[in-house]
Amino acid sequence: MKQEQLLSLAHFEHLLGEYGLYQHAQFLEPRLSEGYCVDDNARAVLVLIRLFPYLDGMNANIASRGLALCWKFLLDATRNDGTMYNFRTAEGVWLTHDISGDMYARVLRACVAVITCDTDKARIQQARELLDKIIHNIDSIYIAPRACAETLITFRDLAMHEKLSQDMQDIAQECANRLIAEWDQNASQEWPWFEHVMTYANAILPHGILAALQIISDPDKKLEHILRRSSNFLCTTTIREHMFIPIGNSSWYRKNGRPSEYDQQPIEAATMLDFLIDLRNWDQETISSEHVLLPYEWFFGNNTAQLEVANNITGTCYDGLHDGAVNENCGAESLLSYMWAEVRMRQQPTLAR
Repeated sequence: MKQEQLLSLAHFEHLLGEYGLYQHAQFLEPRLSEGYCVDDNARAVLVLIRLFPYLDGMNANIASRGLALCWKFLLDATRNDGTMYNFRTAEGVWLTHDISGDMYARVLRACVAVITCDTDKARIQQARELLDKIIHNIDSIYIAPRACAETLITFRDLAMHEKLSQDMQDIAQECANRLIAEWDQNASQEWPWFEHVMTYANAILPHGILAALQIISDPDKKLEHILRRSSNFLCTTTIREHMFIPIGNSSWYRKNGRPSEYDQQPIEAATMLDFLIDLRNWDQETISSEHVLLPYEWFFGNNTAQLEVANNITGTCYDGLHDGAVNENCGAESLLSYMWAEVRMRQQPTLAR
């Protein structure tokens, strides 16, 4: 097992541009032609805010600068009516395509991280204002199951800090209802899952159900049943012989098919670790600490290729894992996924490492 060491933010700094964090890389170099996106800058705010207590020296300075840039990116992306742009060119021009519910949910999570963990009063006030704008323009989130799940996780985090508003409670109920509806439409005895195909960030769906159980005052009795069946299916599908084997992006895992093992993504390991830590904290009988650690170990060679995907000395994380080789590009989503795994591990000192 890899021992905890200081995490370098050198590659994170390398991906910072004039306006925020570039989304993609060609090997180690930012791919300027593909610019920036709200999704990754929102993820960066969440990760940096939660990582700050574990940083010092140059890393702390990089994180402070990165947080300021990425937070400003989110503010600049917000229109007067509360809707947001997503993509921005390297030259600073906002694009008007590919707006998603997932994007808004990630911004909500970034806002709550600022509200609950930041020390900058001006930024906290800005986060509250942005949060308010989004929840009053939130209809687009309801159409995306992962956005519903991430919104529930976000409100769970906020509820640990302060009482949720009635609007937030109503949104949480609506998001839970959407996930229940997805389950009712797609799940069966042989396929206990929310969709007819397991694709990306799969663990966020049962994670949202867990969060709903924790914040809804009178939760639907089906929620715990859904949580236990879906989490068991996810674990038995992706954990085999003491190894985390995420669903590969090459062909996913379709009902009545076989799970792909090719093009495994760091986001799968990060969302799985995030979920399993919270699941074990909710009920220690559900999963062992050894199994909780497997998605973290995936980054460091306990994977199907027996290759290191992340390196905390260089601060890099590869974009994926193929059959016996890594995808040598090191973009923002992958890096932030690995950094989030390090955040969660540092928050759980009782886990064996």
